Amino acid sequence: MKLSGSEALVHALEQLGVQHIFGLPGDHTHLYDAIYKSRIKHVLVRHEQCAAHMADGYARVSGRVGVCDGANGPGVTNLLTGIAEAFTDGIPIVAIASNIRLGARGRGCFQEVDQLNIFRPVTKEVIDVQTVARIPEYVRRAFQIAATGKPGPVLLNLPLDVIREQHDYSDRELHVDSQWGFWPPLRPRAESSVINMAAKILAQSKRPILWCGGGAMAAHAWPQISALARFHKIPIVTTFMGKGCIAENDWLCAGTVGQLGKRAANELALEADLIVAIGSRFSNLDTANGKIPGPSTKVIQVNIDPSELGNNVRSDLNIWSDARLFAEDLAAALRAEGIDKIGEYTQAYLEQRHQAWMDEYTRFPIDGNTVDSNHLHPGTAIRVLNETLQEDDVLICDSGFNQIWGGQYFNVKFDGRGYIGPRGFGVMGFGLPAAMGAKTAMPNKRFIALCGDGGFAMVFHELETSARHQIPVVVVVFNNRNLEYIKETQRQHFQSRFISVDFHDIDFAGIAGQLGCYGVRVRTETEFREALELALSRDKTTVIDVVTPESAKPDRYI
Repeated sequence: MKLSGSEALVHALEQLGVQHIFGLPGDHTHLYDAIYKSRIKHVLVRHEQCAAHMADGYARVSGRVGVCDGANGPGVTNLLTGIAEAFTDGIPIVAIASNIRLGARGRGCFQEVDQLNIFRPVTKEVIDVQTVARIPEYVRRAFQIAATGKPGPVLLNLPLDVIREQHDYSDRELHVDSQWGFWPPLRPRAESSVINMAAKILAQSKRPILWCGGGAMAAHAWPQISALARFHKIPIVTTFMGKGCIAENDWLCAGTVGQLGKRAANELALEADLIVAIGSRFSNLDTANGKIPGPSTKVIQVNIDPSELGNNVRSDLNIWSDARLFAEDLAAALRAEGIDKIGEYTQAYLEQRHQAWMDEYTRFPIDGNTVDSNHLHPGTAIRVLNETLQEDDVLICDSGFNQIWGGQYFNVKFDGRGYIGPRGFGVMGFGLPAAMGAKTAMPNKRFIALCGDGGFAMVFHELETSARHQIPVVVVVFNNRNLEYIKETQRQHFQSRFISVDFHDIDFAGIAGQLGCYGVRVRTETEFREALELALSRDKTTVIDVVTPESAKPDRYI
């Protein structure tokens, strides 16, 4: 079959089950013409960074590899920040990057930069396509690399002359196995002797906990992990990336752990004699800069990336395995030995700890901040979200204090991905486009983006994209008119010498209306509750501009 490189690329994407691509056109219009003639829908964005975040959100909720594109030069470099977030969070994306003609490389052409080396530090691989005949092969390889092992982004670099060139492809050359379009397509399994060793250590422990990270969520392991915990009565703590491995209203859940976690979870982790860490790399935030686990605590670390085993925390047993298969195999090994309840924790003790954590949802303001009729405390707003959202609604946080409020106090009510945040790279502006990408993947599910005014101001142009493509999400903006995360640091460590942290008040509700969405400004709990209920019922994006106190800050465990 005679096809252009662009047509062969799109044919391969269709075989992989790609349904959406997020991006913005440039010189690679041949590719867009091929998309026009295909079943794939292209979502035109207003900035390429947001295209990468949309592909990220899409991948997290759909189980499919996300796809975005950018035009050579500035279009591609605009993708970089979003790709870096996906890389540090372990999210599979294939970024299609056009590039100048092969014959013009190194001649200082218009928009020529070294795209290959710019992206190497923030991708699993950069694939430079130089032969039109091998385009289907390279597409397959890009998806395969993105989805296997620890997931992550891959850059597919396509010179303009290559995607314009014609080639007569054989059926064998065109074939791409569809399994690589989904993640994870392959799951490594630990040897039975290693699983039996883990089961023996766990059965002998008195105060064990399961510590669940983003790798557990990436493996879609929450049914197996929650079943293991419930059958053997083992409490669970999670990182922010691991929220949802068990419903947070379950008495076995002690909450989020680490420097930005909750006291109940940290105390449980410090008193544990065994931590079984599933899909966690023990980052500096998750370990409170090395304070957790305690020096006498045994650690079993399970990770799909062998380079993470024992890398940040000394572990007594390293297990290279997919998280879901590990939980299945460990449960089977324990059953084979007739072991049911493990450890000395009583249900009453764990319920008391869980209730102490739950009680904090109503204890606002926790920071001594004076709240008046003109300002709604963020903690109160989180409580309203907890009370109003349905069980399977999903909160997607931006970066900043809003993410800490959400991570600490938003209650995921079901086993599964009910919370998403940019925890690896902490990109401001992630929330809105990620929610739009998630909604594109799952149009029948409700997604709520929780943003600060600083991050939202970087991306609110995508409200027009939301209106044009009819991608309805709810956006809650905590508007305190400053960069409070930084301002608090200046207050605590620099004698309140504030510099470059304060903004003019922006009418985000008015901006939403100008961009084809609904918008409302609220100042009280009643106004917010009414606005949220109405927004959740609408088929168009609504921005709820929440006027909050200037210096409200979440609890931070040190």
